[in-house]
Amino acid sequence: MATMVSQLARQKDINVISIVRQTYNHLNLQALLGSSYVINLSKRPVSIRDPWR
Repeated sequence: MATMVSQLARQKDINVISIVRQTYNHLNLQALLGSSYVINLSKRPVSIRDPWR
């Protein structure tokens, strides 16, 4: 369901940020999910609660 909402938002020029546990090289999550930006939690050195650096 979230994928459908993201894709609909993209069609309406609404920016969507997707937060995922892990990304894979063979999948283009921005194209697949319809997101403007993908945050990969496995590559963040600190918790997502901490401020962006």
